[in-house]
Amino acid sequence: MQNPERFSAAPSSSSDSVGFDRLTCPFSTAVDRTPRSAPRPITFGGIILVALVGAFLPVPMAFDVVIAYVAMARGVPLPYVVTILCTLGIVSVYSLSVVAKSISWKIAGAAYTTVAAVGVIAGLIARSIR
Repeated sequence: MQNPERFSAAPSSSSDSVGFDRLTCPFSTAVDRTPRSAPRPITFGGIILVALVGAFLPVPMAFDVVIAYVAMARGVPLPYVVTILCTLGIVSVYSLSVVAKSISWKIAGAAYTTVAAVGVIAGLIARSIR
């Protein structure tokens, strides 16, 4: 019979139990070793930078959720995490290059700009709600 505490949401002190964080995030050991940074102000330029980089990076599907989880666990402000979730995984440099070669560079640029703009708007909404 399985120990009911083994899969509990709270980490247990016994050596054979696995806490909820360890099950959902395989990078939790690395996250635990990363030092927390001091709170920094949330800037409009920072949201734009996160949106531009997030829309450019080639990230596999659903990996953006893992990145957002790790970022929130490390204390990254919510507007930046929302921007990451709205831009990562939607388009990337690879998909934009395929669209640019097969259709046109204008369409690829418009797609990139649209995704980055949606990320900026989502980040600004999160900043205003906070």
